[in-house]
Amino acid sequence: MKRRFSLTLVLLVMLVGLSLMVFATETLEILSHAVHRDVSVGNTGAKIDVAGEFEKATGIFLNWRTLPWPGMLDVVYRELSLRSTNVGLAFINSDWLTPRMIELLTPLNGFLDKDPIENFSGFSSGLMKSVTFNGKIYAIPMRANASLIFYNKKILQDHGFTAPPSSFEELIDMAKAVSGVREDGARIYGIRCEVPQEIIHWARAFGGDFIDEDFNIKFTEEPMIKALKVARELYEQGVIPSDFMNMVADDWLTLMMNGQLAFDVRSANYYYKLTDPSKSSIAEHVGFCKFPASETVDFEVVPVKTDFWAMGIPKNTSAENKEKAWAFIKWLSSDESTLNMGLNGNGPVKVNILRDERYASSIPYAQDAAEALNVGRPLWPSFDNLPEVADIFKEEAILAIVGRKDPSQAMIDAAKRVEPLLPR
Repeated sequence: MKRRFSLTLVLLVMLVGLSLMVFATETLEILSHAVHRDVSVGNTGAKIDVAGEFEKATGIFLNWRTLPWPGMLDVVYRELSLRSTNVGLAFINSDWLTPRMIELLTPLNGFLDKDPIENFSGFSSGLMKSVTFNGKIYAIPMRANASLIFYNKKILQDHGFTAPPSSFEELIDMAKAVSGVREDGARIYGIRCEVPQEIIHWARAFGGDFIDEDFNIKFTEEPMIKALKVARELYEQGVIPSDFMNMVADDWLTLMMNGQLAFDVRSANYYYKLTDPSKSSIAEHVGFCKFPASETVDFEVVPVKTDFWAMGIPKNTSAENKEKAWAFIKWLSSDESTLNMGLNGNGPVKVNILRDERYASSIPYAQDAAEALNVGRPLWPSFDNLPEVADIFKEEAILAIVGRKDPSQAMIDAAKRVEPLLPR
């Protein structure tokens, strides 16, 4: 009996000891998509365990709560809206950075002042603008893919072009020149014209925009009107499909991979899909370049769509969790970690890493992507009524392109409908 009691006591002591060890362990709980974990722990690409090195160096255990993309935003909102949360770090998509989301995140300026990130100036300025509100930084970019123009070299060569366009005007002229019916009867289109994305790109090529970061309407200005006039001309000449207004991204991708589209703007990592001979009929004919600006402006590269993921610290988590989260953010944001995650397959958010020979030597498009990332930014600032605003703009822009409305009047009409929906 005495022996059994002693054994029980020993077991209790061991259990208590193990319990104390568990509770003594420093843990950082992270809400993310699986891709963020995989590029951090080295499940892909070069398989460099960046996160594991952090755990060894700090003694902080990382508990990854990975969420599927469908419904991820709802889970993040719910967790960050609780009275308190154990989550110390949340990955936030650039499309989610609405005023409502910003209210749930901790401003990071104090952390940056006290414990700066290495080579902070290396971050893309366009991305940093998108996470800055009223002078306060609310998240740190972690994953991005700059966009490039992909083109079919064979289509261009068949029409006497030996190099990609060097200006927006040249791009449009080339798109017109290569459009038509191929010898086998297939229709060739010059350029992707997806509304609203491409029309915003074209307006930016002329120095304009859609809506700026302060929610001022820019689409009534001359650059957007010029872009719509270009689109109308292309529509009337058959350079774009007659049913372009019903086409989505995958439809344009199919045209490109089937050899029926000359120019297409896509995230740089589409290079691998377009050059995969098992999926693409143009694998050996794929070229790429930066999106060239108009000859009428004083910049060379168009700030095309650049969506990204950023790391934010919930406002409703503890001060201790915030410190641990900042330590991990700082670790992942160092040049070495950014490079290693890039080699794992992540899209670097620092321009200097895209230009680093260790990265560029294995990524064919790295140099062009560096220039694109340097100026790239999302298509619009995020806000709660954005889907409705985008639909209004799309409706009015299509009416202008197909000749049902004057472009200037279409944008005036769009502005009247959009203005009440903007944050003020």
